[in-house]
Amino acid sequence: MHSARTVRIQPSAKQFAHGVCGGVFSTVIPTAAIAGMFGQVGDQSAGCQASGTIRLAAFRSAAFHLLPRVLVRFGQRHPKVTVDVRIVPDLGRGIAGEVADGRADVGVVSLPVYLNGLVCKELYDEPYVLAYPAGHPDPRSLPMIDWHENCSDETRRWLATQEWIPPGDTTVEDDGVVLSMAGHGLGAAIVPRLSTVDAPPKVAITELGDGAPQRRVGYVTTRELTRSALIRDLLGELHTLRASASVI
Repeated sequence: MHSARTVRIQPSAKQFAHGVCGGVFSTVIPTAAIAGMFGQVGDQSAGCQASGTIRLAAFRSAAFHLLPRVLVRFGQRHPKVTVDVRIVPDLGRGIAGEVADGRADVGVVSLPVYLNGLVCKELYDEPYVLAYPAGHPDPRSLPMIDWHENCSDETRRWLATQEWIPPGDTTVEDDGVVLSMAGHGLGAAIVPRLSTVDAPPKVAITELGDGAPQRRVGYVTTRELTRSALIRDLLGELHTLRASASVI
């Protein structure tokens, strides 16, 4: 069973000028109630600062490499708002299910999402690449390390047509473990490019060539929460991930 890990983003003002700070609610408020509360706050005069907590679910590499810059900018505008970031495996209902079930307000997720009633928007796409032990002369001959994550039908079809890909000898929980194992010479893995940011020095990366699959990354929330001024502002910051991802 996969358990969600929580990272509470509350940096100090010294760290981030006007970092995200404030109290954390200990109870789960229905999304419609949160939308109403945030909407009312957002309509107050410019002299009043919004406060509260936004619950954000994301897969590991997004939480580590994409969200910090988003949360710094958001926190500068809303210093009394806490963003509670939960790392959730993007598997099965995964992150979208957290939003649909009311445990998260916004999710950063691999698309497509197959749950009805949610608002989804693509932010960027990125290629899958081959990660393998640095210095190996023929990385495509190595055993394949599999890992648990949702992927699109197009990616599955591409994988099924690649005769060089052997059956996975090892299956692990997330891409961080994959890279560690590749660095120790245990095999190679096909991972999204974002997963390779800050990869161990013993891991090399190579492109998969023409026609390689792409991972589409987007956000998911509810229609009720899109009425919130704070949620809309956070979604606006997430849209800047297009530019961020292009330089990774």
